[in-house]
Amino acid sequence: MPRKKRVIGHIAERLFNIYIIKLQQDGELKVKELQRTFVSNETFNGALNPVFDSAVPVVISFDDNYAISGGALINSIVRHADKNKNYDIVVLENKVSYLNKTRLVNLTSAHPNISLRFFDVNAFTEINGVHTRAHFSASTYARLFYSSTVQTIR
Repeated sequence: MPRKKRVIGHIAERLFNIYIIKLQQDGELKVKELQRTFVSNETFNGALNPVFDSAVPVVISFDDNYAISGGALINSIVRHADKNKNYDIVVLENKVSYLNKTRLVNLTSAHPNISLRFFDVNAFTEINGVHTRAHFSASTYARLFYSSTVQTIR
């Protein structure tokens, strides 16, 4: 039952955002955006070396709760990928089970132009102490570090 309620809440959030954007476009509303999360000291100094000489970098983030959705995304990338291009997919993950990782790897294993790698978000010291609640997990906050992750795999 809670998931059904969350679906309605999710749809309501989307519709509310559309309404707010319409009001902004019509000049009826002014919105000031503020920071919700502040990282005072970014300490991540790791690097992901490129798998291919030239590739399209794809960085996504999820935990085991969203492994099925992540699998759907990866499957879509595989099905629609240009066979003449290489794709370097990096999953910033938090506690994705071995079984789910195996399933995800199986989606790409027959495609030599697609690499799938997993990167544990707990490597980011900033995430270790982050306050998580409801549907905001460590993987959600890992998105703040996408640019740090892909600097070396462009």
